[in-house]
Amino acid sequence: MADRYSIHSDRYWLKNAHVPVALLVNPDPRIAGSQTREGLVCLDVEVQFGKITQLRVAAKNRGETGSESAPAYDLQRGMLFPCFVDMHTHLDKGQVWERSPNTYSTFEDALNLINADSEKYWDAEDLYRRIEFGLKCSYAHGTKAIRTHLDLFGKQAEISLEVFQTLRREWADRITLQFASLIPLDYAMTPAAERLADRVAEIGGIIGGFALMNPEIDQQLDRLFTLAKARGLDLDLHTDESGDPSEMTLRHVALAALRHEFTGQIVCGHCCSLAAQAIEDVITTLDLVKQANIGIVSLPMC
Repeated sequence: MADRYSIHSDRYWLKNAHVPVALLVNPDPRIAGSQTREGLVCLDVEVQFGKITQLRVAAKNRGETGSESAPAYDLQRGMLFPCFVDMHTHLDKGQVWERSPNTYSTFEDALNLINADSEKYWDAEDLYRRIEFGLKCSYAHGTKAIRTHLDLFGKQAEISLEVFQTLRREWADRITLQFASLIPLDYAMTPAAERLADRVAEIGGIIGGFALMNPEIDQQLDRLFTLAKARGLDLDLHTDESGDPSEMTLRHVALAALRHEFTGQIVCGHCCSLAAQAIEDVITTLDLVKQANIGIVSLPMC
């Protein structure tokens, strides 16, 4: 077997790899029939020029030596997965514990601490260093695509966007990097939000924000949908980020999407309060979410 840590060939084999059968498209009956009770199958995987070209039951399982002309790497029944997609991150908020620890471990303290941290430290050099470290960690653990939310209100917007563009260029051959703006929804009612939407569209981003229940939520959402629709932007929103059953911003987002006949992609993250609501309320909301074709990223640990 070849050196397990470095690959220097355009064609090679990954031997003796455990693969979840659920991740295989139309698997050969011999492969599907050899799965374990955990739904895993031990395979030899041929790769040519970065593409999987052949799957077969591991030679060791067939009682063969499996000698190949191409280099082979024995995974020793380790797990083999497709690369990961991490579609709800906050790379601009990472790696700050040493200087701004949340020792009380509450959500409110976390918000206050990160706001204070951003005001004191978030220049281009600081953001670049911390976000790049996050990308290195993600890449080392098999992540291929990341969507990060970026705080983009006030003077921070241009600093963060410039750093993001630099890192997106530098990492383009390793990680597909997207961003979604993160603003309070009342910010959407200001002239600054229109300028931000133009900038997001220019860079190729996604418009978003965090929704909180308030008397003007429908007007705020209407404004955000109007900004997105006029520029052909997708939406990614933080909704119901608490265990309070009265929080129903997800429902309001779905109603706004239907009201605007929005055809772009909508993703809503968190959606925690659903777990605390009466089943009738949950069903009503989820029916609207389905009608509006909204994707959900559940993040139960608000």
